[in-house]
Amino acid sequence: MPISRKRYYSADDFEIGVTPSQLKRLAKARQLEYLTWWFGIMFEDPANQTPYNSEDGGYQYIWGGPYDASDELNDEFEHLVSEEVIEKAIAQVEEGGVEWAPGPEHPDHQQAAQDYAESRAADDEDEEYDIGFDLGEIQSRLDLGAKPQYGDDWERRRRLQILRDIDELQFALPKDGKHGGIGHNQPPSDLRITEQDTGKVLEAISVIQTELTKAEPDAGEVAKSTSLLQSIWAGLTKHVYLAAEEFSKNFGKAAGTAAGTAVGAAVGAGIIAGGVALVGGGGEMVELLGGVVQSLGEWLQHVMSPV
Repeated sequence: MPISRKRYYSADDFEIGVTPSQLKRLAKARQLEYLTWWFGIMFEDPANQTPYNSEDGGYQYIWGGPYDASDELNDEFEHLVSEEVIEKAIAQVEEGGVEWAPGPEHPDHQQAAQDYAESRAADDEDEEYDIGFDLGEIQSRLDLGAKPQYGDDWERRRRLQILRDIDELQFALPKDGKHGGIGHNQPPSDLRITEQDTGKVLEAISVIQTELTKAEPDAGEVAKSTSLLQSIWAGLTKHVYLAAEEFSKNFGKAAGTAAGTAVGAAVGAGIIAGGVALVGGGGEMVELLGGVVQSLGEWLQHVMSPV
């Protein structure tokens, strides 16, 4: 159930919780339990979802923050519990760290996600930018000494978009090298990703995350990793699409339309073998992977466009 700011929850009372007035009347031990549980719901270790780059000062708090446990606990509870209880809660929380990122239930995280969705919708309607790209041609230009251009508003927004898309992709990747379908059904074998390919995807997106959090990313490294992701994506979908070989050949010429819509088109056309829908399970991961490849291609094309 959604966490409401009007109630506080604890490890053994996650369904009902207590109101602020009820919290005031609890014993100190119970108050402490509610405070630490609340903090764990609203905040998280930045290592969970926050990009990190040592050259740019460490964690890049794209969701908001960093937050201080003392400030947050005092702001929330100073009128409800004693200073003693708050100090104990701070001490417990700071055993796990002193700087915190907002968890998914935090209003700042939710607002950042909403802003991201709105900016993405606006970008989708923006016809100013050519979404076709050719990774081989981009790499050739880099090898010949072409210099990428960074720092304009669109480029910064798209970087943030990609980092958030990668967060979603990481969450959707299987932990055991394969996906199940809806319920306990297994999807057809062509929608499973092997442990080896999962490792390659994780390695590639780690490189991309590192580069995209730099002031001036290495576009060549991003292009190489994007090419690997593209190859894996095409392999996962080759049995789903009737024109897979043609798609792979023409991906660089028409990637904008292909990568972003192919999975949805396949679902709509009903060409998934065995009657297993792509939504959820392996299909969600495949769709996210295709979207990341598309966005990376658009970004590379943009930074490599002549000024």
